Amino acid sequence: MAQANSDDPGASADPGVPSTLDLGHHFRELRGVALPALLVAILIAGIVFGARGSAPARWSATVSASAQTSTTATPSSTDSASAALLTAPYLALGTDAGVLHDIVTAARVPWSDADARARITVADGQTPGLLSVQVLGDSAEQASAVAKQAVVTLDTDGRARARAAIATQSTQMQADASALNDQLQSLSVLDPKRAALQPQYQSALDQISQVRGSASARLAALSDPLTSGAPVSPQPLRDAALALLVALIVTAELLVALRGRWGRAVSPTWARRTARKHGADFVDCTHGARGPGTVRVETVVLARLRSGANVLVLRSGGTIDPAVSALAQAARSEVDAGGQLVELSADDPWWRSAALEHAALAVVVAHRGAHERRSTEAQLAALALADVPALLMLIETGSAPDGGDTAGREVQDDSTEPNTAEPESLDPHAPSTERDPSSTGSSGSQIMQ
Repeated sequence: MAQANSDDPGASADPGVPSTLDLGHHFRELRGVALPALLVAILIAGIVFGARGSAPARWSATVSASAQTSTTATPSSTDSASAALLTAPYLALGTDAGVLHDIVTAARVPWSDADARARITVADGQTPGLLSVQVLGDSAEQASAVAKQAVVTLDTDGRARARAAIATQSTQMQADASALNDQLQSLSVLDPKRAALQPQYQSALDQISQVRGSASARLAALSDPLTSGAPVSPQPLRDAALALLVALIVTAELLVALRGRWGRAVSPTWARRTARKHGADFVDCTHGARGPGTVRVETVVLARLRSGANVLVLRSGGTIDPAVSALAQAARSEVDAGGQLVELSADDPWWRSAALEHAALAVVVAHRGAHERRSTEAQLAALALADVPALLMLIETGSAPDGGDTAGREVQDDSTEPNTAEPESLDPHAPSTERDPSSTGSSGSQIMQ
C-alpha cells in the first residue's frame, strides 16, 4: 500500500521528508474564508476602538538630565565606560519603588505605586552621560511638573545613597586600619615585622582619605521638560487598525483549519489529511487537464497500464472534469497495453463489481467543495482494508472540459449512449473482447467514459 502522501505541487520525493507547503492552495483557502474573517476582524477592531477610545488621555513630558562629577564638566568629556558608571545608579533608582514613591509624594500627584511605575520611565539618553526621564500625566502641566521633580528626587536620593555607601566603606576600612595599628603597637621598635606592617598601615590610611574625599555624582536637568502638543495615548485608531490586521490573519487561519476538520464539503486540507490517514497519495488536480497534478496522475496511471497492471477509477456524480477526461484519453491511446483502466461509479456497490485483488492502483476522484467527505473516506478505508494502493485525486466541482479539449468532447458524446454492458473483471486472465481504439461506445467498463 502507498505510504507516502504527496501534495502537488511541491511534493517531496522522499517519503521520509514532509511535503512542502503549497502557498498557492493555502492562499486560495484563505480567500475562501476572507469575508467571514473580515467580519470578525471588524467586530474585534470596533471593540478595541471603543475600549481604547474610552480610556483617559495621557500627555507626555520628557527632560534630559546630565550625570557628572566635579571632575567632569560636560557629558561629552567622559568616555562611554565612565558615563555608564555615572548613569547606572540613576537607572537603578528609576525602578526603585521607594524612589518612585518619593517623586509622587514630592510632586503631590494622586498616583499609586503601580501608576508611578507605569508612568515614570528613566532611560539612557542619546549621548553618554545623559539620562532621559519621560512622564505620562493627566495633563501637560502635570507631566512637566512630575518630570522636573523626578530629576530633583533622583539627584537627592542618589547623593544620599552615595554618601551612605561611602560612610559604610570608610567604616570598614577604618576597622582594618585600626587592626593594623594595634599590631604595630604590639611590636617593639626593633622587631623585623614592623617594617612590613608599616607600609600596609599607611596604605590603608591613604585609601580611607581617598574614599572620604571622593566626589559623588550629581544629576542636573539640561532644560525644561518638553511636553507633547496632544495626548500620546490612547490612540484608538492605531490600536484598532493593528487589532484588525491581527484578528483578520488569526481568524482566517483558524477558519481554514476548522473547515479542514469539520463540515461536509471536501477541501484540499481535509483531502490531504484523509489521504494520509488511510495511507494513500494525494494529488490536487484542480488546475485542469494541463495542470501539474493531472500530468502526474496521468503519468502514474499510464506507467501501471504499460506494465500490464490494472487501474481502478472510482468517481461519483455525473460531471465531467478536464483532468479526468485527459486521463481517459491517455488510456485510450494505450490500446496495446496489457493493463485495463476500469471506471466504476462510487454511488453504486463498486466493491461487488471489481476484483480488487487484481488492481495495482485505485484512483478515487473527489470534487472540491462537494459534500462527499463521508463517501470519499469510505472508499479510501475500503481500499486500505483490501490492501489496494490508492490515490486521491481532487478536482473542481461541476467543471466542464475546455472547448479545445477533444478528450472532454469525446467523453460527453459517449456518455449520451446508454451503457448496458456488464462490468468486466479486473482479472487479466479473464476472457475479454478485442477493443477497437476508434470505438468508445462499448468501452465503458474498461476506460473512463
